[in-house]
Amino acid sequence: MTRPGLKNFIQKMAECYELVIYTTSVIEYAEAILETINLRKYFSRVYDRKYCYTSDEAPGVKDLSVIGSDFKKMILIDVSFESCDSN
Repeated sequence: MTRPGLKNFIQKMAECYELVIYTTSVIEYAEAILETINLRKYFSRVYDRKYCYTSDEAPGVKDLSVIGSDFKKMILIDVSFESCDSN
């Protein structure tokens, strides 16, 4: 079960943006969720914990430079500001 409107929202966003998943979890977890909710086809790439590093501030920091996108054109949704690094 998903939140009402999730599939429609993802479909609309995929028409305008490249959708990428970046998780501090393992790739199998991210792929399983995308398959379960039947939305995998809308995401071009999935990055997992092997693309993260540990810092003094946070245990799993996402190195956004691996995505290779212009940060001015990026919309980032995350539960923690400290878990993302654009340097």
